[in-house]
Amino acid sequence: MRKSLVIFTHGFTLIEVLVTLLITTVTLLGFIGLQNRAQVAELEASQRAFASFIASSMVEQIKANPEIGADCSFPSNLNVGTGTSKGSYACAANLAGQTSIRNWHKELMGENETISSGTIKIGGIKNGRGCIRYTAPVSNTRAKYVVSVAWQGFQKTVSGGSSGTCGYGSYADSTLHRLLSYEVYGPEVNVKSHDDPDPGDGFIPSSIGCPWTGTAGTGSNVYRNHESFSGGNKSCLLGDYVDEEHPHLHHMSGSPKELWINGNITIKDCGGCFDDAVATIYYTGSNINSCSLGGTWPSEVTATKVTQAQFNVAADAVP
Repeated sequence: MRKSLVIFTHGFTLIEVLVTLLITTVTLLGFIGLQNRAQVAELEASQRAFASFIASSMVEQIKANPEIGADCSFPSNLNVGTGTSKGSYACAANLAGQTSIRNWHKELMGENETISSGTIKIGGIKNGRGCIRYTAPVSNTRAKYVVSVAWQGFQKTVSGGSSGTCGYGSYADSTLHRLLSYEVYGPEVNVKSHDDPDPGDGFIPSSIGCPWTGTAGTGSNVYRNHESFSGGNKSCLLGDYVDEEHPHLHHMSGSPKELWINGNITIKDCGGCFDDAVATIYYTGSNINSCSLGGTWPSEVTATKVTQAQFNVAADAVP
């Protein structure tokens, strides 16, 4: 008698397949969520690093030009960036400071790097805002600047600052507010000279070793009109410099051509041959009413505000 052969086949039941799919789905969703969090964290870190760079750039500008607050009559809190029009900021008394604020505005707005013919700005931080809190100096104290940069984060976290801080209340939720700040101090005022002064000190000089080569000479009542210069590449003056037209800097020999003025400068006519030479005018005071008779300040001539200490070193000053 022949026995029948029975073959049993084994497979997966429907419930086993569903459980496997569920486990796989949960695992993939967790991985995707983790990847998204990692991307957001990386983006937050890159924004903070860029914000630190933007803030540091203004800190360095203030260190190089510590009189910017006084010259430009800074309010107690100067706001720059998103929501402001500081791209056209004007400060005739300190042209270097004017340029610094305008460039800082561009950095905050991302205007230094764009795509689509400049219509899309990609070089900044999200809704970036900059603030400079200025405290004017008093006798034997220093000016104080608090440079802050605020921006909008990509995920909610603890609030970046309290009420009154830079950018606070400017974003939809305070937990999206990001903030970092740096303090900068200007030089002391009313610094007294001493017996053996360092030229790097900010003393008021009684004389200087650097000669004045302008044809109009020196003195408080000298009339200057198209003043010419002879010999050398550097000329230094104690006191204000006012030219009814503009100096003929191209007559200076050598390079770089430099005027060092221990006081204010006024160049009334910025046209004509004022741009015939690449030169720099350094001054310790203010740039007052320049170009009032016409023309615009030429790009060939740089007006740079310096500290008293910087002038003393350049002019070989004696107290």
